[in-house]
Amino acid sequence: MKPGPKVVPMKLRALHGNPSQRAMPTQSEQDRVELPAKIPAAPSWMPDAAKREWRRVARLLKLTQLVTSLDVAMLEMWCTAYATWRDAEEALKTAPRGWIVKGEARYHPMLRIAQEARHNLHRAASELGFSPAARASILLDRGKGGTDDDADPFGIL
Repeated sequence: MKPGPKVVPMKLRALHGNPSQRAMPTQSEQDRVELPAKIPAAPSWMPDAAKREWRRVARLLKLTQLVTSLDVAMLEMWCTAYATWRDAEEALKTAPRGWIVKGEARYHPMLRIAQEARHNLHRAASELGFSPAARASILLDRGKGGTDDDADPFGIL
């Protein structure tokens, strides 16, 4: 990995603005990937919880117009990590979180699975702009592509 800041796609740089007032470089090859006409259906191998998350998130990502066909793997990672985390947390609802064996603390294996899934969710969230910190400096024009209800992630709950 090269040292220095992460490379930011031109579309994101334009949304962030140009506080330094330096000349913006021309569009790179990376940014010339076409936006898909529609985000594909969830892969058949995904668990049902991941497919539900795919449908929910794909609609919201389409509104941002930042997702390309190259981002499908990242979306798959988000959805499967989300389903794994939900399953682990559900299993931990009724199970003891830990116990003592021969004087040593032992923890439920689902705690580690939930922790790894949360880590993967955090990574994917920062890449896809799902966290408030990731969106903090992105100015999205809500007037394009839908109503405020479409952009509200809690509106469908």
